[in-house]
Amino acid sequence: MRDDLKATVIRENLPSQWLVDPRVTVLPSVDSTNTYAKQRLNHRPEIVVAERQTAGKGRFHHRFVSPAQSGIYLTIVWPLNDQADGGLEAARAAVAVVQAVAAVTGLELAIKWPNDLVFRHQKRGGLLIEQVQTSAGWQLLIGIGLNLAATDVPALPVSLTLADTPNQQWTRNQVIAAIYGQLTALFQQPAATWLAVYR
Repeated sequence: MRDDLKATVIRENLPSQWLVDPRVTVLPSVDSTNTYAKQRLNHRPEIVVAERQTAGKGRFHHRFVSPAQSGIYLTIVWPLNDQADGGLEAARAAVAVVQAVAAVTGLELAIKWPNDLVFRHQKRGGLLIEQVQTSAGWQLLIGIGLNLAATDVPALPVSLTLADTPNQQWTRNQVIAAIYGQLTALFQQPAATWLAVYR
């Protein structure tokens, strides 16, 4: 990818109507953004993003291939009042990602139940939902992985590049900010609204 991830740029691109100011952390490399986020929970929203994951995680402990500067490897931390329905949160996050990617890049990803993100009938990303109870209450961790341009990774047979998108001027920073903005917007909407998109 041609763009470097920068916390300042992500913050600059966050929608002006965001409800809670998130902490934004950008890492050059990490084992897993979800694992990193778990170690520093403080009951406030946070965006943790890495250029590379050495031990990216999917559902059922499956490995998520996360080569350097070839995708978006992101965890959004969101405080909760009570433990949530993991299935509903996965659906909400999937809709937010699809809508955000479409808004920024013009690209239409599809959702494959329960938590895969698909392009040209090939998996291009996925979601990992975790919940952690701390002394301050429940915290929701939304792990999002999108492989965008890894042409040299055998596990990723289809390359998704800038040339595939109607808008070829987007950056990963913009997509990350849009995902956070769309997710916070969906938190304010009735579930029936975004479940209609998921289904």
